[in-house]
Amino acid sequence: MSIIEFLSSFDHPLIYFLMRFASLLGDRAFYVILFPVIFWFWRRDDAIRLTALLCISIFMNFWLKDFFQIPRPEGMAEVEADSFAFPSGHAQHAIVLWGFLALNSRKLYGQTIGLIILIGLSRLYFAVHWPIDVVGGWLIGGAILTGFLWSEPRLKPFWIAQARQLRFSLFFIFTALISLFSTIPYVGIVMGALFGLTTGGSVAGSLRLPSTGISPARGGTMVILGSTGLYLIYLAVEPIRHSGEGVLFLALTVIGLWIALGVPWLTDRMLESTGLERRSA
Repeated sequence: MSIIEFLSSFDHPLIYFLMRFASLLGDRAFYVILFPVIFWFWRRDDAIRLTALLCISIFMNFWLKDFFQIPRPEGMAEVEADSFAFPSGHAQHAIVLWGFLALNSRKLYGQTIGLIILIGLSRLYFAVHWPIDVVGGWLIGGAILTGFLWSEPRLKPFWIAQARQLRFSLFFIFTALISLFSTIPYVGIVMGALFGLTTGGSVAGSLRLPSTGISPARGGTMVILGSTGLYLIYLAVEPIRHSGEGVLFLALTVIGLWIALGVPWLTDRMLESTGLERRSA
């Protein structure tokens, strides 16, 4: 408790703003923005890899919270936080996300470490986690990132060697079964996003839709189309979102396919038909 009280004692507005910004980098709204951004403006192969890694981390965090069921500090939280305390999702996913980006780009290691530490400390500053939650999140996130980077090059050749239809079918069955039979809340969201985004990205790659060197016309069109489509999907899903994990899985599958495949494909067709941009074969 002394660590939480010590950090919380720094109530200067500048420190509060810095900690609030760091904490926002792990909130749900941040990931809602992150996934469209990486699939619309980043190299597609890396977006697929990062999506798979993040979804694995989020699923593991949900499972560990449900397994340990450690309550958060009572009567002290300064920001909204639900679910159980251990491990800290913000700390765990900070290692996974920013660690992957730094290792993938091979630069900004010092800044990345500083940001990861700041995100973890922000959760103590706002008294929504115990110190062990943050440390545990860092350790678990490091283990997940290390395991992913070690196993990916060893498993990828075998997976790619399988027929595409077989891969998609098995992947759909696997993610759908986890969603339907898991007792952990919101797993359908994670598995639907995992299947929809990675499958949509894979198909977009096979269609050779551009994923790098995005022009202003293409980028602006994707943002407008994508945001409009996501809003319409949200309106359609909102009345039934409490109908179970199966519904959440299907809804997030549609959203993922729209982000990773629908928006790039429709943008490509629109720009070519209007002559604003022509893509070389």
